[in-house]
Amino acid sequence: MMDKDQLITKFLTQSLSKEEQLRFDALLLEDPSFKAEVKLLEDLNKVAEAEDDVMAREMVAGFEAEHHGKKMASIWWVAASLALVVSITYFATRQGAPDTQILYTENFEPYRNVVHPITRTTQQKDLKTQAFAHYEKGEYREALELFEKLYETTNTPHFLFYKANALLQLNRPREAIVALQAHLKTKDTLTQKSHWYLAMAYLKLDDVVNAKKSLERVVAQNKYNVKKANVLLKTLD
Repeated sequence: MMDKDQLITKFLTQSLSKEEQLRFDALLLEDPSFKAEVKLLEDLNKVAEAEDDVMAREMVAGFEAEHHGKKMASIWWVAASLALVVSITYFATRQGAPDTQILYTENFEPYRNVVHPITRTTQQKDLKTQAFAHYEKGEYREALELFEKLYETTNTPHFLFYKANALLQLNRPREAIVALQAHLKTKDTLTQKSHWYLAMAYLKLDDVVNAKKSLERVVAQNKYNVKKANVLLKTLD
């Protein structure tokens, strides 16, 4: 009769016969140590299927907490073997994938203030001046609040564009995408820049598909950051 380890091996490869499946199911019900061994393997398989590093770490931590203190030699032998397979599989699938966060950091910088330059002789204290003064100083939280007020009261499109840049600097890419998509529906002279910043926002979210679509639009427009967009597209392929 096939031993338990052989049953587990065939279970992992989904090659149990009908008779073997019946015995496997019976052991799950009758043998607590066998059930624990199978549960451990299922947990490790979930780790192997995790889609990102954070998820994998969380699942491993949960697994260790759940199985802490179990002293069954066969379980740990199987676990060690499978863990090696998990590691090889997991890192093989990640190898060569572009690091979108590094690409974002290397390519994103907030667009300069071309709408209302602040000089030493600037005397106005209106909201527009205050907003761009904060923006130029890197005080993006304060600038964001004022850009939002300015857009609400004036409906001037370029405030949406600078709002999006401030949001990106504040690590709020989802909100930046909403602002940029709204900006693209306007006839503002800065809309040719919005596709580039959309690509940056998607990179920040690790959304390679939409980042590439935005970069392709940058290239098609052939106006702003075309060379950088071409380089990024090659990197993301």
